Amino acid sequence: MRLTSDPHRTLDEVDPEAVRRLREVIFGTLAKHTSDEPDLRRPVADTWRRAVGIAVPALAVNGALDAADHLEMAARLTRRLPGGRTVSAPARRTTRTWTTRPASTPNGAC
Repeated sequence: MRLTSDPHRTLDEVDPEAVRRLREVIFGTLAKHTSDEPDLRRPVADTWRRAVGIAVPALAVNGALDAADHLEMAARLTRRLPGGRTVSAPARRTTRTWTTRPASTPNGAC
């Protein structure tokens, strides 16, 4: 469950319902995909070199508790852009991390 724990919190500090839902998504994905399926991903080459071609201001928004590599990627991108800047949403500890979805939302999708 590396998606939920990080240097800022342990798995025990994450809402058990969030952990349950993430496990459900992960295992559902693993159960669906098999090694003999075609790989439809399309890698994009030279993204950092190409980023300098972005000619409009950009705002990268991340969370104060995001992993260091995510924070650095946002900063790296905005340093390359005219008028680029990065802001962090402040850390907020809560006991509830999920909102209730309407019953009509298929499979609890967000």
